[in-house]
Amino acid sequence: MKKVKSLLSLILAVLMAFGCLATASAAEAKVEAEPNGTASLATEFKAGEEIKGKLEDAEDVDYLAFKAEKAGNATVTLKHTANSAASTYFTVEIKDAEKTLTTFTSAGNSASESAVVSVVKDATYYVVVTKGDICDPTFEYNVSVAVAEVALSESEPNNKATEADTLEYSPSGNPKEYYGSISAGDEDYYKVAIPSNGVINLYLYNYAANAGDYKATFYAYVEEGGVQVLRPVTSIEIANTETTKTGASVGVAKGDYYLVIAGVEGSTGSYKTRVLFRNADNLETEMNDTTATADVITLGKTYKATLDEKGDKDYFKFTAPANNKGYDFAFASTNAGEWKFRILNSDGSNVVDPVVLKATNDSKTAKGETKPLAAGTYYIEVSYAEGIHDAAYYDITVTEKAEALGGNDEGEKNLFDRIKELNWGGLWDNFAGWIGEINFMGLLSSMFQSIVKAFTLIGSMM
Repeated sequence: MKKVKSLLSLILAVLMAFGCLATASAAEAKVEAEPNGTASLATEFKAGEEIKGKLEDAEDVDYLAFKAEKAGNATVTLKHTANSAASTYFTVEIKDAEKTLTTFTSAGNSASESAVVSVVKDATYYVVVTKGDICDPTFEYNVSVAVAEVALSESEPNNKATEADTLEYSPSGNPKEYYGSISAGDEDYYKVAIPSNGVINLYLYNYAANAGDYKATFYAYVEEGGVQVLRPVTSIEIANTETTKTGASVGVAKGDYYLVIAGVEGSTGSYKTRVLFRNADNLETEMNDTTATADVITLGKTYKATLDEKGDKDYFKFTAPANNKGYDFAFASTNAGEWKFRILNSDGSNVVDPVVLKATNDSKTAKGETKPLAAGTYYIEVSYAEGIHDAAYYDITVTEKAEALGGNDEGEKNLFDRIKELNWGGLWDNFAGWIGEINFMGLLSSMFQSIVKAFTLIGSMM
């Protein structure tokens, strides 16, 4: 009897254990709750857990909602019991609050299908399940979501410079890609500290799952009318059909800049971006679009520059000392293109006629020169002549001539130049000294004696 009681106790304990386990499993299980045919009625579940469901009929739509607790890539997976049917049983659409990010299907003989989309921290996303070619109300599905966090990402709000996220530039060979997402009316600001003069390239990347049309603009603060304002340095655009877009190489000076990502014509979705930076000397540094912000050239050094977008102009300046012999200007390009170079006085007038570099595959150089210049500051303006040169560098070098153009400074001077260069003060000093040295009394005595001698001679002759 005791053995029977002990056996019953053991069976009861086992049954209770299984009952507790079943109860726990039931508590943990998540099942879609009808009606859930719209986003507002969606059955909520968490990333990292599964939710079960089935389609009641061919018209049934199941909305399942999850919140992304971190920014990154979300893998959405639908599983079901496989059979031999090749026809699709389920269509799965992944959406954010505004649009479809991606769609995939699952056939009867496919036990598991999935897709990856990028998600923003704390944003809500929807998994929408509808029928494929076949609707079988007895056929259940399980949906799960796993989010792989992205370390470098935007954090809202970052819609203005004062809210900007910090973006670390990418050294050569070490890309640092920042993830972000653009919603309706959204702009993402990133602050970028450039440690020294060098070259930058902007990069934009699209996700195929939720691609968009985006524009990235690199801004610098400049003073205008006593006020600091943001002005664009360079920009690039990427279309939703493109995977990667690389911007032109642009020289920048040491300082703080802002990278702003925005949708083109209201486009929304997810992107990645980075700023490649390489330290370099003897470069143009944007903003050098006016004579007031012109880069200073050291004579004899070669400077590398580029016109990074249509309408861009580069200004350089150099100082001509007194008694210079004139200057040689050398230009070279890295590929075929056409630039116009103007050598300007301080008032903006041409010192010489514009020099045009029409670079071809065979010839990529041009030269200009001046006669001796008056002492002062002069400018070089570089602009487009024809074509677009986003990826093309040009080199510019200014050197003082060893001797004046024509070989003889004095021979080239006209009468007026010679009169202007006379030392009038010295001439007057010499004349006054000569007058001071004259013995007027001795001169008058000699003159009187000469006159007496003349009359005496005339009287003797008479």
